[in-house]
Amino acid sequence: MDQDRTPQYLARQAADQVQALTNATSAAAAFHGENDYVPAAPANIAATITELTALTDRLPHALRNASRALQVLEEQQQIRTADGSDVGNQVSRVLRGLLDAQRSFLVGHAHMREAGGPLALLGGHYDPAGDDKLEDTPATR
Repeated sequence: MDQDRTPQYLARQAADQVQALTNATSAAAAFHGENDYVPAAPANIAATITELTALTDRLPHALRNASRALQVLEEQQQIRTADGSDVGNQVSRVLRGLLDAQRSFLVGHAHMREAGGPLALLGGHYDPAGDDKLEDTPATR
């Protein structure tokens, strides 16, 4: 297996990218468009939330795959514990925790999808000094 494509490497990269996103979005101005174009911000926020919704959809699948791999290793008796405790009990605890995490992500994904409905309405920027209309942005064209 290519060392740059191992599950643990990809998970680390994903975590690093989420941290980079967190850092990049710490100020509202991060969503402004090119040349600090404020009217692009609502559409940019909507696009970011849409991609985060996809992330919440994919994470439970990755956890399920890791759980399956752990179960296979246990069935093949390929796991030992460092402290000599019962492997079956330890694996069961891990699997329960991963299942709870999967369920939490599924609930989170449902909330993200719920939030996504109104995102389509956020395609423009309201200009209180203007004529009370939405400015045209790529999302409203």
